[in-house]
Amino acid sequence: MTAPGNPLWVRNLAELVKAQREPLAAGADDVAALDAAHWTGPAADGYTETRLALSASWRAALDIHETVSERVEGYSTFVHELPHLWAGADGAEQARLTDLWRGAADRLAAELIDAAADLDRVGVPEPAAEPEPEPPPADPVAAFAAQVETGRRLHDQVLTGRRRARLRWV
Repeated sequence: MTAPGNPLWVRNLAELVKAQREPLAAGADDVAALDAAHWTGPAADGYTETRLALSASWRAALDIHETVSERVEGYSTFVHELPHLWAGADGAEQARLTDLWRGAADRLAAELIDAAADLDRVGVPEPAAEPEPEPPPADPVAAFAAQVETGRRLHDQVLTGRRRARLRWV
């Protein structure tokens, strides 16, 4: 029986996550460096506000990525040390190590799912409160009759209303 986990697969994951940091960090730096020095007025203000929000989103994504990278690296170290602990252990100790590995793997999976949800929320504005719908009229028939009456009065006013004899043409 061999130790649980796959150290090579976990090492590949850790290296992949670490390699993704560089382009993400470069993007965050590039967005922060964008400048519209020659713009003025509302356009410059709007641009600066948007750039700051975008830069904050990139930094938040980078922070989440670094947290994930640290967790995956820690898990990789644990999985690489596990075979050394496993080799000299008896059956009871191997069962304990298996439970320890399973708990660590489950916690890492939960943390990765939480980090993915955090990334999904980065840069997404809070939903605006929806306006409360108008309550329905107490008597829908009476409300419809009032709308028809208003329309009839407006129609009559259009047909018989006063006309201006002199119109200014500009």
